[in-house]
Amino acid sequence: MVLPPGTGAAYGLLLDQFLPSWRSGLNSSFSFSEVMLKYLQISDADREKRLTRIEVIADSYGGSELFIRENNKLIETEIKQQDYIEKFTKKNVLILPLFKIKMSFDPDRIFSLKPFGTVYPSITIIDKWGKITVNSGALLSSDFSKLLVPITQQELKRATLPNFHGEGWQVELNPGW
Repeated sequence: MVLPPGTGAAYGLLLDQFLPSWRSGLNSSFSFSEVMLKYLQISDADREKRLTRIEVIADSYGGSELFIRENNKLIETEIKQQDYIEKFTKKNVLILPLFKIKMSFDPDRIFSLKPFGTVYPSITIIDKWGKITVNSGALLSSDFSKLLVPITQQELKRATLPNFHGEGWQVELNPGW
């Protein structure tokens, strides 16, 4: 049985409490759920009955539709992740160093892009070099040391200081930068 992500620790705590010797059976084919089923003395027949009962309960709550929706969300998230990886790691980006930032953003719209950082669909950052306003996506590095925004060769060629912009972002530099 494959465990949902993040449940291994919970199984470990349960087994520590009820079957302290469980760690002696650790190997490459170890299964938390199988050990728990054996400890609780649940047979295959009992398991099938419980699974059937769970399916009936799930159906009464629209389980099939919920599964489809959640699966679609997972697929959308994976597609978005691949798009962001392409956009921020394989194409041209403007990299702005960050020192002591003030920022505003919509916390409901951020996207974790581990290990690279967090994507902010819209964000405004003020730093000692000036201000950037983004409304089409920026990647803030995990260590908050830099901000990346996509930039094309044409945008780079036509950039003039102290203010320049690209598709979905605008930089206003402070004097001396």
